[in-house]
Amino acid sequence: MAQPQLDLAITDRLQAAATLSTNDVVAIGKRIGVSASLVMRINDDGTVPWSFSLGDEDRIQLQFIHVTNSDEIIVTGRLVDSLTNAQDPLVAMIDASGSLLWARTVECGATNEPLMSTSYGSGSIHLAVVSTLPYRSKALMRVFTSGTLSWAVVPGSISPHYDQVWRLANNDVIYANRLSPNGDLIRVNGSGSVVWAKHFEMNGSGNNFFEHIATLPNGNTLLAFWNNTIPGNTLFTVELDGPGDVVPGTAHGYAIDTVGGSWGCGTVVDGDGERTFTCRTNGTDRTDLQVDANGAVQWAFRANSVPGTSAGLARYNDDDLLLLSGDGAGGSYLEAMNDGAPAPACTTSDTLLTTSPVCTTTDITETLVPAVCALNTFMPSITPVTITPGVICGTVGTAELSAGEEWRVHPVPATDVLWVDAPRNAGAIRSIAIIDAAGRAWPTSSANDPRNGVDVSMLPPGAYVLRVMAQDGLHQVRFMR
Repeated sequence: MAQPQLDLAITDRLQAAATLSTNDVVAIGKRIGVSASLVMRINDDGTVPWSFSLGDEDRIQLQFIHVTNSDEIIVTGRLVDSLTNAQDPLVAMIDASGSLLWARTVECGATNEPLMSTSYGSGSIHLAVVSTLPYRSKALMRVFTSGTLSWAVVPGSISPHYDQVWRLANNDVIYANRLSPNGDLIRVNGSGSVVWAKHFEMNGSGNNFFEHIATLPNGNTLLAFWNNTIPGNTLFTVELDGPGDVVPGTAHGYAIDTVGGSWGCGTVVDGDGERTFTCRTNGTDRTDLQVDANGAVQWAFRANSVPGTSAGLARYNDDDLLLLSGDGAGGSYLEAMNDGAPAPACTTSDTLLTTSPVCTTTDITETLVPAVCALNTFMPSITPVTITPGVICGTVGTAELSAGEEWRVHPVPATDVLWVDAPRNAGAIRSIAIIDAAGRAWPTSSANDPRNGVDVSMLPPGAYVLRVMAQDGLHQVRFMR
């Protein structure tokens, strides 16, 4: 399998990303210092055909992005009044060419209605938002991709307070309370009726922070979560069957970090039941982990400070992975890597301590009652924004060249200036980077075109890779200093 080409640095802070059927990436984010949210499309070759902000006098905070089966883009978030701090959930749909199809705000009669979570599937969007009921219970609703409301309900009890929502394969959804001390789950069908409701415990504790829920190929439901009564930072997974009961022998724990500050895991599951996770560790590092359908670790790597804290994970190019990370200083990274073969640059091998916790579910009584909610048309002021990606560390394939058309560097070893001979069909040079053997990126001063010569006088002696993003793709040339 060829290594995916996408390997980019974005100076703006990306919040989430998803992939179109063409393997192009769509992402949402925020331009630092500007109170407007970004929406962009990044082609498979790293170019950005369109990007814009949903600017408004109120502050827009985009949180989630989804792609429909016909490649429409759904973005959801919050519309925050800059004076009163009142929050209205926001849902918008954009086509693959970057045109806004519709935008709606959600009202359930409350003065503060922050959006908590969204999911998409089978032509509808499910949202969890704060409702008007006492104790800040959640309104759960289904919105069609036409921009109309299907139904809205609220839990009949004052607890649990559901704040996460995940769609399952048959378009049922699971709402989860990830706040201590509860560990409650409710499965709701497409009509807004309860299928089952469970209290979930691990080792006798309900203090579970659910990170992700997904449908496995065998029809079971995968839970990925943390438990705040366990020392260190261990990612736990377990499977539930159709009725919501724990499947024996499927509970596993992976101690990805023993210091602190580890959660925020992105999760994907492939057609073979393999599960890949990427989690924040220590606030500045990232741990990538893949396990097989039986929970056995296939590989685990940790990125130390580069490229920084994890922000998400998605499918890319069939079973390959798209990793979205932040650098801690406002920028973001997009990196594609092979399924089962993590990007070796920027990472170090990591050995995980695994455990087998005891997980149980017990039935609870939950009813859903209709909620009076409405969708209101919203007209954002769209402003085009220029996004300029650069090249980062990581491993990607070198673009295919015909015989005789190669990138060459001289002299080797280099002393002060490294000269680069590029093939005639390379086209414009978009960005360059120098990567050392440890995966660190070094600054360059070549006006973004290595054919003008690259100053390497500041490099310590050793082996390096010159990485060039040209119009025809990404290229790597090794050299010595």
